[in-house]
Amino acid sequence: MILNKTVFTTLAILLTLGFSGCGGDDKDEKGEKKENRESGEKGEGRGDGNGEKNGESEDSHDEINHSEIKGITVDENGSVSANIDEIIGDIAVLDLNESEKRSILFIREEEKLARDVYIYLDNRYSNEISIFGNIADKAEQTHMDLVKGLVERYNLTDPITEAEDLNLGVFQNSILQSEYDKLIAKGDIALIDAIEVGLYIEDLDIRDIEKYMSQTDNKDLLAIYQLLVDGSESHMKAFVRQYDKYNATYTPQFISQSRFDLIFNQ
Repeated sequence: MILNKTVFTTLAILLTLGFSGCGGDDKDEKGEKKENRESGEKGEGRGDGNGEKNGESEDSHDEINHSEIKGITVDENGSVSANIDEIIGDIAVLDLNESEKRSILFIREEEKLARDVYIYLDNRYSNEISIFGNIADKAEQTHMDLVKGLVERYNLTDPITEAEDLNLGVFQNSILQSEYDKLIAKGDIALIDAIEVGLYIEDLDIRDIEKYMSQTDNKDLLAIYQLLVDGSESHMKAFVRQYDKYNATYTPQFISQSRFDLIFNQ
């Protein structure tokens, strides 16, 4: 079965919203802050990443019947997981060229870049805003796992070892290592800078993944890559909502302005 755009979009919503309908605070019932996740432990963020503190409400979303989506499961806490074999298992495994192999390995680490930066920023700003923890917990880890499924499907050497997966901010790709160092330094300045870092990351992800999509006709790669793009579009919307509160306007640095506008008009 080849997934169509409607299914792509639905899956992306599931991966980014966690079926929760709306976001919530990062504190437990006693009002205590979550444990710091420097060690790699994950919290239970909710929503599309646009959660707010101090009892402020956030955007609501239509509830989705996840039982109808093959390969997607949600636990009692609303955490989403995806089984890549069920999502693309009916798509034939074809030979990859070197460019396609490189794309899988690069995107695998680029999704780690997003997760690690958001975990760092959540540790920095979790008393003020929950967007970073929500996106890291509910989406970026799942995105990493989806690309890992492609690594395993094609018997590639994973650029992320188990130790590196737990060691935040460590990358084999020197370009991504430099990006991580630069982005956490900017995010440390102030919350508005951290939100701009989120916009930058999603902007970059969309540009890179769509570039690789234009270079392949393998339907399994296209299926997974489209899920990642749809997820980044959802994250972009969440970050723009936060940026708007500062009366700030984000100008895309990687995708075109028309492509950026399309995210908000589709």
